[in-house]
Amino acid sequence: MNVVQGVSLAGVAVLIVEDELIVAMDMEDVLLEQGAEVLATVPTVSDALAAIEAQPPDLVVLDLNLDGQSTVPIVQALNARSIPFVVVSGYGDLRAADPCLAGAPMVTKPWNRDQLLSKLLEVLTESRGDAHRS
Repeated sequence: MNVVQGVSLAGVAVLIVEDELIVAMDMEDVLLEQGAEVLATVPTVSDALAAIEAQPPDLVVLDLNLDGQSTVPIVQALNARSIPFVVVSGYGDLRAADPCLAGAPMVTKPWNRDQLLSKLLEVLTESRGDAHRS
């Protein structure tokens, strides 16, 4: 497994934004077994924006499309608050969805545990590194 050494999800507050219940439950299981704190699992853009406002997470796992609705407003809110996120999507080219997604960290569906964990740890490491440089 390609996991970032010295980085853990233990105690990391994570928001899951996913409209497919089975996928969301699988993600939650993976995160909880790694010691993460799942703040909420939400299926809509409005629920996600409310959750971010109510209790900003340390990290977000984000589906690109929630029942036909784009999650770009969520990406914009996360970027404005410097909250790291990983897009989990079946769409290949994120730039086609919106320019604000260019370069966004992504795991393609169907995802597996190792891919998801590796990308989450990578993003967490980068965000903590940026915070230490500020």
